[in-house]
Amino acid sequence: MNAFVFLVALLAALPYFARSQTVGFSCSPENTCSGMEVCVSFSCTCSAGYHDTDGDRTCDECATGKYKSSTGTGACTNCEKGKIAATIGLSTCSDCSPGTYASTVGLSTCTSCSPGTVTASSGSSSCTSCLAGTYDAANGGGSNCDNCLAAK
Repeated sequence: MNAFVFLVALLAALPYFARSQTVGFSCSPENTCSGMEVCVSFSCTCSAGYHDTDGDRTCDECATGKYKSSTGTGACTNCEKGKIAATIGLSTCSDCSPGTYASTVGLSTCTSCSPGTVTASSGSSSCTSCLAGTYDAANGGGSNCDNCLAAK
């Protein structure tokens, strides 16, 4: 009878272990599962770009605007100013391109500079106004201010 109870418990646990082997999970070498094997001492952590903050042993992708650079069960982090995470499940944030900026943390898109303002470098958190005697030739989204032409 004990073998029967063990077999029933084992079969009931299979969906849990199969579910735990989803995208985003990585098992430590001593607890690796493959196919329909059952891991008795199942100790998996989430891959970079995934998190398990509710303790249900399933990993969810980091939301847009967030990232997680290392494995583990910790939470995803907001991208800092000047950087974005445009898609889910990222392990790093991307710099905003010259001519664009991200003024707050946790953004998924960069904003183009307004006409008359520019950002010369990538990863900017704000735009700079063109100085007197210069202008934004791109009329918004520019990376440099050009000198005005002298009147003839």
